[in-house]
Amino acid sequence: KEEKSWILYDWANSVYATNIMAVLFPIYFGNVCAAAGADNLVLWSYGTSVATFLVAVCAPVLGSLADHKGHKKRLFVACLIIPHDAFPAPSGDYAQLQLSRGFLDGYQTMDLLAALYFGIVISANVRQMGITSVSQNRRETGYAGLGTGILLVAIYGALSFIGLVSGSITPVDPATDTGATVLTNLSHSAFGPVGTAFLGVIFVVACFNVCTGLISTCGTFFHSHFPTVAGRPVSYRVWSAIFAAFSFLVSNAGLNTIIKVSVPVLSALYPIAIVLVALSLVHGVFSSRFPRVYFWAVLLAGIVSIVNCCAELIALLGVSFGWLDALVGVIPFNDMQIGWLIPALIGTLIGVADSLARDRRRA
Repeated sequence: KEEKSWILYDWANSVYATNIMAVLFPIYFGNVCAAAGADNLVLWSYGTSVATFLVAVCAPVLGSLADHKGHKKRLFVACLIIPHDAFPAPSGDYAQLQLSRGFLDGYQTMDLLAALYFGIVISANVRQMGITSVSQNRRETGYAGLGTGILLVAIYGALSFIGLVSGSITPVDPATDTGATVLTNLSHSAFGPVGTAFLGVIFVVACFNVCTGLISTCGTFFHSHFPTVAGRPVSYRVWSAIFAAFSFLVSNAGLNTIIKVSVPVLSALYPIAIVLVALSLVHGVFSSRFPRVYFWAVLLAGIVSIVNCCAELIALLGVSFGWLDALVGVIPFNDMQIGWLIPALIGTLIGVADSLARDRRRA
């Protein structure tokens, strides 16, 4: 119990240092200094030094007081009560039904798609560490997934807070502005051009890491499966150069255009991933007894998702097919972007019947 308590404390302390001290509080501090006409960078340095000194002096006293007087919870709650100004009302797509809108916009994050890949990677590494038992491997992979989920909640919570603060400083247009605009407005408001340049460096470093990994992965995959094209050998470097050049050309289209094109594709892939994860969660009590549910549920959900993807991509080109629009319009809940739900449930029922029929034939 004591070991777990220290682990949770270390995790919470890390979140505080990375989110509060590095992201949230500097924005608030910069706004206060800007309103007073003071140099926020100098005062931030002085304030950090003084605060660190006070913590070093007071921590032993407060720690002893909390341990011996039983005031741990009171002191903890007192640290959470921080006054702030009123936030602006939600606007754009988030003016109503914020929870469902957040669920649908989650398609753009690719978290679930990435989780499937990283789950395989983590499971393989756990196996290489000597844990060959399937149950233990699942348990360790599950712990990794649980920790990741908790951290993602903290990160998205911090991003939500940043969006609220940004809206109170500089209004944004929900129809055209993106998260990059929100972060740029905040960094410029808090730290001026230096903050904007520093934010750009952060984006470059973060995107460079991701791009390097993706280009390397794609180059390795295509070199392994297509070592020759039209009778000519194609090396790993050539494949990597092709993907790098293609990515460079696409990136010049702009973030808004890339999002408009990628959202229909992600909306086609995400329902398949959601169905697979949902069936996997009940594999022990349901899916293992009726294994054909995987095939039929994924098939029907995938068909509807691909039809929607094609319709949205065609609409982006300014083209319209009456029969396709009519087909998409009759799908239940399609206006809420969950038109795949009913087909997935029907596929599950068909899968159950198919599994039972196959079992009877074997008997």
